[in-house]
Amino acid sequence: MTIIFDIDGTLTKRQKIWDEIDPAMVEACKDCIAKGHTVIVWSSTRRYAKAFCSKYGIKPLLAVGKPQMIVDNQKEKWGNRLKNRTVLPKEFMDRYKEGLK
Repeated sequence: MTIIFDIDGTLTKRQKIWDEIDPAMVEACKDCIAKGHTVIVWSSTRRYAKAFCSKYGIKPLLAVGKPQMIVDNQKEKWGNRLKNRTVLPKEFMDRYKEGLK
């Protein structure tokens, strides 16, 4: 199974950078990795995601920042914060042909 964990407010107790961790969530994340699940940890920036994982001994497949663009055939399924970053395949192809502007 592929599982994506956000950091702030998910692996930490509050939606704040470098907030106190939620120990149960961090352990569950590590346990998922140990059980062979594909784990991706993400947050506002790649640098923060990597530093957070390093500090708390989390070894995900990837530690990434939130995407600037999501290509998906279901634009409305993404939450409000990512909805404006989601483009339909046709819109992506139009942008791609124009040089992804």
